[in-house]
Amino acid sequence: MRGAWAGRGGERQSPGRLEPGMCHFSLRTSLCLFTFIVVYRTVAAVERRGEMIVRILELRQIGRNNVEAAKKFFQLQDSRHIVQLVEIVKRPGQTLGLYIREGDGGARADGVFISRIALESAVYNSGCLKVGDEILAVNLVDVRRMSLDDVVIIMSIPRRLLLCTRQRKGMRNGYW
Repeated sequence: MRGAWAGRGGERQSPGRLEPGMCHFSLRTSLCLFTFIVVYRTVAAVERRGEMIVRILELRQIGRNNVEAAKKFFQLQDSRHIVQLVEIVKRPGQTLGLYIREGDGGARADGVFISRIALESAVYNSGCLKVGDEILAVNLVDVRRMSLDDVVIIMSIPRRLLLCTRQRKGMRNGYW
């Protein structure tokens, strides 16, 4: 019943006039509702059990409005690097279990990189982030030219973080 209104009894009607008891569900509305329910349940689970959730998301999972903002970071992917979106849901004030620094400790002095990950933290156990990953954006805000202090503040406030990271291919735990 694509593009049609479902009236009482499920009969098909044209999308002209709404009558009491009629509703319209599109695929987009259903996906938005599903995404809201998944995020709500995820946040509720974090609140109830206190566990942090760390997972890799695909572009289609972040919503239509955010895809355009994320695409500019995915253009930084090349034959040597993988760009990915990592979602972290935490309690307010809960530490992430990762340490960041300016520069990669080698050739580059700019950019924000993961320097250490605490053992047995949710980030470590997930395997989504590695030492040496470059953080390109936090909640789709470009942090490549921000100071380390500003990035720490941005990452510490929200309960849900969406990190856009760039990882070297073939890298295992920060080592070749």
